Amino acid sequence: MQANRLPRTGAKHVFLFNPIHRKPSSERGKAAQGPVQLVHSDLTPEDAVAGARHDLGPQAEELLKGRFQVIHAWRPLKPVYKDPFAVADARSVADEDLVHTEVVFPSRKGSTFNVTASPNHRFYFRYGQTPDIVTLFKSYDSEVGVARRNPHSAFVDPTTVDCSDRESFEIRAYLFHESQ
Repeated sequence: MQANRLPRTGAKHVFLFNPIHRKPSSERGKAAQGPVQLVHSDLTPEDAVAGARHDLGPQAEELLKGRFQVIHAWRPLKPVYKDPFAVADARSVADEDLVHTEVVFPSRKGSTFNVTASPNHRFYFRYGQTPDIVTLFKSYDSEVGVARRNPHSAFVDPTTVDCSDRESFEIRAYLFHESQ
């Protein structure tokens, strides 16, 4: 996926990072690289900024002066029936539902949000999503007064457990807007 294929976001600078090919394999196991069946948001505000500084080096300081977003693009590589991908309506997930969780990456420590269950949460997914449909969702937005993140997860649909394993590709993008 190319940065110029992102929708018109108004961002002045876009940097793609962390491409992931998710497919269960006997070598690494489902938990290592298959669908994640835990509602989460990949980045805390602190980790979004720390990640940009780590990945972009000295140029990050100037870029971080304006609005900063982290957007994910998720695309199945074949129609998805087993372990479909669901994204939460950000308005339905209260900050009190977020649990700060430390994680260790190969080159640094970071943090993510796990999400506690609530009947208020509203999730959306596309049944049988095909490779021609890319799902975009937000992991972080520095702007106050807008949706800051979209928690997401794979989930088990008991009617599709015998279908072929899900295989997908995802990539993340740092979006930097001019400071106001």
